[in-house]
Amino acid sequence: WPVRWEEFRMGVEVPVDGFMASWCHLLEGSFLHEGCVANATAAKRPVRECQDVSKILPLLKAEVFIFQNQFDQYQANHLGLCPPDLCNASTDVASRAGQYLQLFGRRSKETLQATIQTRPRLGVLAPSWFDHTNQLEREIAGDGQGVSGWSFAELFAAWLDGQQIHLLADACAGGPCPQAAHRSNSLVV
Repeated sequence: WPVRWEEFRMGVEVPVDGFMASWCHLLEGSFLHEGCVANATAAKRPVRECQDVSKILPLLKAEVFIFQNQFDQYQANHLGLCPPDLCNASTDVASRAGQYLQLFGRRSKETLQATIQTRPRLGVLAPSWFDHTNQLEREIAGDGQGVSGWSFAELFAAWLDGQQIHLLADACAGGPCPQAAHRSNSLVV
């Protein structure tokens, strides 16, 4: 869960996981992973933590390929509540909003890296675009520009073939990259 923009402006960098998890479950009536619920219950922790993907991914038994933007626009604007006129693809990384997006991207990348450590068979393609699904949909449809010279189709096919695929694109000066220019020194394993 993201850090809320208004709290970040005051120096708080703690995510709003309890509130957000409860809110999402209440509104969406979402499914909670049974293994996570059992672990949380046994440890006397709130089951709302099972809304957090970082708690669920290590428990999944199925093979999973994650295609996720590190700077997810929807999460930053609608869950983190950073106004779109401040937090957008052209935000100056030196501004306070730029620092917020840097924290957001860093935390996303750290979560994915920690999950890869516990589940190396997990496939990950994580561009550093400021986007929710538009560019991802173009990539899946084969109409995108790819990430560091690789198309989604190539990476997904290689993962299905048994190769470890962990591509976490570098940020651009700490913030989101323009969709047209992805840096080539990304991590591919």
